[in-house]
Amino acid sequence: MSGVVANVIQVVPLTSTLPSFGSEGPLKADAQNGLDADSSAQCQTHSIGVNSESRTVKGNIGSAALSEIRQVLGLILDID
Repeated sequence: MSGVVANVIQVVPLTSTLPSFGSEGPLKADAQNGLDADSSAQCQTHSIGVNSESRTVKGNIGSAALSEIRQVLGLILDID
């Protein structure tokens, strides 16, 4: 399906409570990602959204952190 743009996005909430579960990925605050404090991606509480519903982008967590979050989501959802 080359050239097809997906309209569905995974939404992973963030919390400033640092990780206590293996299903949470730590994120360090910096100028690029827009976080005010070190945070944790709560992959266990992910949801699905529609791309057109997304709001203002605050920052970018970067490819390394995104890869870690995708890996955890893959384990939770039992997909490769």
